Amino acid sequence: MVDRRTDMLPSLLTENLCSLVSGVDRCAFSVIWEIDSQTYETVDVKFSKSLIRSRWSGNYYKAQEMIDDKDDNTEMT
Repeated sequence: MVDRRTDMLPSLLTENLCSLVSGVDRCAFSVIWEIDSQTYETVDVKFSKSLIRSRWSGNYYKAQEMIDDKDDNTEMT
């Protein structure tokens, strides 16, 4: 089964609406925690609608290559 992929959601969602595609705005919901630097206790929490515009459409293999390459100092890495 390692050579197969089984989507748990319809392809319209997984391949289009929910995918982070470079240069395309996606709606998101953000949670922002403010943490005390001494006690690490939560000081404040904010919930907000937001937009994500991904700068790169990649895959897990390429991301791992970038992580493993100690000489890769590109902005995306």
